[in-house]
Amino acid sequence: MKKLSVVLPISLLLSLSSTVSASPLSPAGVWSGTIGKSPIKVCFQDSGQQAVYYYQRYKTPITLTLKDGFWVEQGDTGRWELSGQPGNHIAGQWSTVSGTKSLPLSLKFEYHDLDKNCGEEEFLSALQKTLKWKKGAWKDWFGWQYRDVAYGGDNSIELAANFPSSKVINTIFNDRVTSEERAERQLETLVYALEHPGSEKYDETYVAPVFLNGLWLGVRFYVRRAGTGANGTSDYTSYFSLATGEMINPWRWFLSSQVNQPHEYSAYSHPLPETMRAKYGRKESEASEFEGCKRSEHGYYQISLRNNGLLFWERPNGDGCEREFLLTPEAAMPFANAEGKKALSAFSKLIRLNLKGY
Repeated sequence: MKKLSVVLPISLLLSLSSTVSASPLSPAGVWSGTIGKSPIKVCFQDSGQQAVYYYQRYKTPITLTLKDGFWVEQGDTGRWELSGQPGNHIAGQWSTVSGTKSLPLSLKFEYHDLDKNCGEEEFLSALQKTLKWKKGAWKDWFGWQYRDVAYGGDNSIELAANFPSSKVINTIFNDRVTSEERAERQLETLVYALEHPGSEKYDETYVAPVFLNGLWLGVRFYVRRAGTGANGTSDYTSYFSLATGEMINPWRWFLSSQVNQPHEYSAYSHPLPETMRAKYGRKESEASEFEGCKRSEHGYYQISLRNNGLLFWERPNGDGCEREFLLTPEAAMPFANAEGKKALSAFSKLIRLNLKGY
């Protein structure tokens, strides 16, 4: 059977992923009908509290949650009031939450075979054509241009053609965020989540430029996995050479070899090298200052480039004990390897030129 190319928004998964007790107002199954004169199709979960529907004309999924006897649309854009017990036909009324506008609602039962909890191919098939590229208007940023792009459940950016090394960097964005292969993976995780309420498999990615100087471009990647809280959030900045477009990782400037990190730490998070830790790490004399801190959760630093140097920082985890420090390229030089010394030398020269007003 051909796999469908459809990705539903994160709000859909969040509202469909909870497992709750059944309700007498739950007409479980797939129904077709109308709101006013507009044809719709709706699937009510067996859980009794969640549903999703779409207008046949627009093919945009809208979630419903049962609250106080009403089926309320996501964003409080409207609510349904169904009359009587479910049979083969249901009458009701759609209205705005404020009650200022209302339309008759009519539903006809189609089938109940919900082995996949509204992830059935027959129900989702009409949404197949909703997966499209969406591109925003060009934005000015430090004299250059970029625009937001979206594909499926992921959001990325595209650099204008005159941006340095834009072709190479845009290819990396596409491969990492908005490729059709990634969209297919999102479909698979979405269908799994619909088949298994409570699943935490669906994720979204957001991309935004955050740093630019004459050498490097910094782009923040924020990935959120539904239902996992902070443990399922990945937030890091990737840097790109403006000369070549290749990705760089400032940590490579300070490591003698690539260290395998525990799974909860990315390639962007490392302990300080021993010589740097001896000078800038947490000291035993500071024990009283950090009393009550979760020390086992500290000690891994990320590096963010700034116009005047490199910021080493620990990710906050809620105990208020994280620390950070800024090093100029010259101050960081003694701790760098050969690759790092070359990069820091260029960084230092750029800072000096900027201070002179060139």
